[in-house]
Amino acid sequence: MNYSILVPKQLGTLKSRKKQQQQQQKKKEGRVESGGPSKAKRRKAPVDPLAPKRPTTGYFLWLNENREAIQKELGSTSSVTEIAKAAGEKWRAMDTNQKQPYVDRQAQLKEKYERDMAAYKLKLASGEIIPRTGDKKKTNSPPKQHHQSSTNAKSAEFIDENDDSSMSSNS
Repeated sequence: MNYSILVPKQLGTLKSRKKQQQQQQKKKEGRVESGGPSKAKRRKAPVDPLAPKRPTTGYFLWLNENREAIQKELGSTSSVTEIAKAAGEKWRAMDTNQKQPYVDRQAQLKEKYERDMAAYKLKLASGEIIPRTGDKKKTNSPPKQHHQSSTNAKSAEFIDENDDSSMSSNS
C-alpha cells in the first residue's frame, strides 16, 4: 500500500491498527507492556517466624536516632511523608564521614545476621527445628455446630393455627 497517497487521518488509523496488532501479539506471547493488563499476582513466599530477621540499613539506624529532631524542626503537624522526605534529603546531604558510624553499625548487624542465619540453616538441616510459615495453626477439632434450641420455638409471624409444632399444647 502506498502511504504517500493516504490522507494523514487514514495514516493515523493504520498506525493505531498496527499498534493494536502488536499488542495482541504480545498478549499471545505472554508479554505485557506496562500500563496494560497486569500479570498474575505472585504469592509471597511463606516466612518462617523462627528465622532470624534481616538487619536494618545504616539509613534507618540514623533515622531512628534522628526522627524526633526532624519532627520538631518541621512542626507537630507534619505528616509521616513529610518527615520521610526531610530525612531523606538530610541523609543525602551528609558526607561519608558523618554516615560512617551508621554504616559500620549496619555491617556489624549484618555479620551477626549471617552467623545467626548459618546456625538456623544448620538446625533446619539437622531437623532440630521445624520451619513454620507463620500461618495460623490448624487444629484437628471438629467444626463448630450452630446451637439450636430444644423447643423448636417459632416466631409468632410464622405460626399457623393448624401447626402442631407451636409451643402451646392443644390437648
